Amino acid sequence: MNCPICKGEINDMKCISCNYILSQTKYDQNINQDIVQCKKDIDKGSIILDVRQSYEYECSNIKGILIPLDQLPKRFQELNKEKSIIAHCHSGGRSLHATRFLRQKGFKNVKNMEGGIEAWSLSIDPKVKRYQKDGVHAWHI
Repeated sequence: MNCPICKGEINDMKCISCNYILSQTKYDQNINQDIVQCKKDIDKGSIILDVRQSYEYECSNIKGILIPLDQLPKRFQELNKEKSIIAHCHSGGRSLHATRFLRQKGFKNVKNMEGGIEAWSLSIDPKVKRYQKDGVHAWHI
């Protein structure tokens, strides 16, 4: 098994490259946030962190800061620990790992957007185009 963040080697449920802890920890409490509350927090100034790949962002986005999940260990310092952050991906899986990683790095006010941009498109803003992907390309559905 490789690290879901940096693809590094896992030893005793911890990545030896980026130090991400895979098992549940104290950082997992209240980690997910429903899409409606995410929208309210974003309207109040929360930062949107998009951890998808650039080809996904180009296909559909909600104007977040793009730091793909595999780049997060090298780029997380670009984010302000004092700000409220809402992390999202396509459906919530990658952003859950990103949220856990950031919390493990001392970010106290970061949440995972449940359902990702897919839920955003279905529940908040239908103008945000839905898409499918194959690992290299994304296309609208």
